[in-house]
Amino acid sequence: MTVLAEIYYIVAETVAPTVRNYIAILTFDSLLAIFWLSAMSDSAALRSAYNISVDDFIYYKKRGIKTQVNTYLAILTTDVVVAALELYV
Repeated sequence: MTVLAEIYYIVAETVAPTVRNYIAILTFDSLLAIFWLSAMSDSAALRSAYNISVDDFIYYKKRGIKTQVNTYLAILTTDVVVAALELYV
């Protein structure tokens, strides 16, 4: 969706200014804001689902993927924090 909106913005500004429509731009911006908010809440819900330490699972110790799981959880946490900062800035 973001790519389509950006292509429309670029074409409307440079190639064909006659197709520029303020209602279309407002619609694209509104849809992108709705999708961004839903993605932010989905990331936060996904991260909050993992509330048990990885050290508690013997499966991860046997397989040696503890670092990978911790990295995934750190990335999810960073994603949520950055999205929340963008919300308030």
